[in-house]
Amino acid sequence: MRARAARRSRSVAGLLVLALACLIGSELPASAADVTSDPSPSSTPTATSPATTGPSSGAAERKEAASREAERKAAADRVGAREAAKARADAQAKAEEEAVIAAERALEAAHDAAELVAASAALAAAQADLVVARQALTTARDQLAAAQQADAAAQTDLDASVLSEERAIRDLADVEARITARQEDLGRLARTAYQSNGSMGNWALVLSSATPDELTERLAFLQSIGSAGNAVMAELAVDRADLRAAQNRLTAARELAESRRQAAAAALATVSATEMLARAAERQVDAVVKAREAALDAARDAAVEDRRRYQVLIVQSGALAARITDLAARIAEGKRAPQGSGVFVRPGTGETTSPFGPRLHPILNYVKIHTGTDFSAGDGIAYAADDGVVLFTEFNVAYGNMTVIDHGKIGGVRITTLYAHQAAVGVKPGDRVVRGQAIGVIGSTGYSTGPHLHFEVRVDGEPLDPAPFLRDARLPSQLARTR
Repeated sequence: MRARAARRSRSVAGLLVLALACLIGSELPASAADVTSDPSPSSTPTATSPATTGPSSGAAERKEAASREAERKAAADRVGAREAAKARADAQAKAEEEAVIAAERALEAAHDAAELVAASAALAAAQADLVVARQALTTARDQLAAAQQADAAAQTDLDASVLSEERAIRDLADVEARITARQEDLGRLARTAYQSNGSMGNWALVLSSATPDELTERLAFLQSIGSAGNAVMAELAVDRADLRAAQNRLTAARELAESRRQAAAAALATVSATEMLARAAERQVDAVVKAREAALDAARDAAVEDRRRYQVLIVQSGALAARITDLAARIAEGKRAPQGSGVFVRPGTGETTSPFGPRLHPILNYVKIHTGTDFSAGDGIAYAADDGVVLFTEFNVAYGNMTVIDHGKIGGVRITTLYAHQAAVGVKPGDRVVRGQAIGVIGSTGYSTGPHLHFEVRVDGEPLDPAPFLRDARLPSQLARTR
């Protein structure tokens, strides 16, 4: 009896437990009633009992099915969200990679901006030299042609002079021959007359005549001899005059020949010198052309670098704006916020070499914005333009060693100044400076073609033309004398 009672008690207890379990399962959410989303076969009932086949058991199954569907959808949503996030990350990574590639491409074609200026100057100089050299070559060739013509003319004149001298020599020889012949004729006449007259001359001729006819004949003979002698004497005088003329012509011909020889020698010397000059000019033209080509190549190589550096400068200038605004806002929250006077002194004692604003590159033909005002080295010192607090000092690829000073709000806007390309910085972040205080040494660090001070005025972080602030600004030394 006790055994049957015990078995009956256990059976009743089991039924009560099943009933209680079904009741609890009908009241809990499906996720709480079924811990696992995929129950093992051991947890699945294998026997059908009255408690699991009733209405409560069907409701529990429907709720469990709904819970599983909700979990499936949530899991699908989570997968979709993860995929969308991954797609966004991939797109961002791709954009960054493309930006890096673009920057690398720009860097590959880069050169130094200072070399661009030098290349531009070399190109202009080469072009000017080329014009001069070509003019010199043209002039030398013209002079060479003229000298060659003069040489040819001088040679022709020299040949003519030689011929004239030869003719004069022949004429002189002819005249001298005639004179000799006349003199011989005259001598023969004199001998004949002497032989005919004897020692007493005409008296002997008269006294020795036997008849009047013989006397007449002898007188006629004497008269003919005298006439012949007179004729010979006259011809001799003419021949002597011709001799003097021939001698004069010979002298003139020789003088002309000498002068033409000298002219020919001078023309030849001119030709030689002009030829040397022409050859030198040709060599100069060749050298200038090569220099021009080298300058053009250098300018082409430097063009892309100048653009790249300008892009870097613009990017870094924009990044500075955000930093300046953030740091200035932090300082403004402090107890001793900076407060400038708004009356600037010149930050450098040198001359203004490059003002603020856009400028068209003369060779590359694109517009660049100059974000500040450049000053020549002057006394080599950079001075604080107004009272303020040093925001930061650092080395920047574009600006080199730079200092940024916060002057607080002036006229409702926050004013900061920037001093770039310094060789050395004399202040540190947080230092309070006064107007006209030396803050650094002017140099040529960063993107710079020579020692100078690049000075910027920024309003709420953005560059503004410094000219209105520097109008009528005194030098730091003048400010010191008034204190």
